Amino acid sequence: DKILINTKCGYNNNFVKTFHPHDITRSIQNSIEKFGKLNIVFLHNPRNEIKNWNKVIELLLEFKKIKLIKYIGLSVARDFYFEKKILDSFDYIQDDINLLRTKPLLKLSGTKSKIIARSPLASGVLSGKLSLMTKFKKNDNRHNWLKSQRLKNILEQIYHIKKIEKTDLRTFAINF
Repeated sequence: DKILINTKCGYNNNFVKTFHPHDITRSIQNSIEKFGKLNIVFLHNPRNEIKNWNKVIELLLEFKKIKLIKYIGLSVARDFYFEKKILDSFDYIQDDINLLRTKPLLKLSGTKSKIIARSPLASGVLSGKLSLMTKFKKNDNRHNWLKSQRLKNILEQIYHIKKIEKTDLRTFAINF
């Protein structure tokens, strides 16, 4: 009874990105079958796929009205924001927010929605364990982007954060 299920929709059974009302309904129904009532259902990283926002939001609100969903949310794609009217339609907005990425807080300020930080440890970068010697396996997505000059730049940012804040980096990142 104490576990809250938050989930996302926006892909069909073939893992093709879609926000067609039929696919959203099927995705939500699958989650309800697995977990019962849902706490938050997020639209997962839409960009320009949704042409009729009113129809999609009304569909989500219908699930909320019949109390199968407690809250509706929008998990925004990186640096992809919608007009305030759309953002205000959601109870929660989830974005990639952490000590190294604070710009979304400015972009989302003034919305009625509550903000949820996705990736508060920045894909493990703020775990306190990153160094120039850190190597990632090829099947780890960080293998492709967390290396060379980018790794050095991030470590430099972490160095400056640690100079300002004496708390353990991981704890500070989560508290932030």
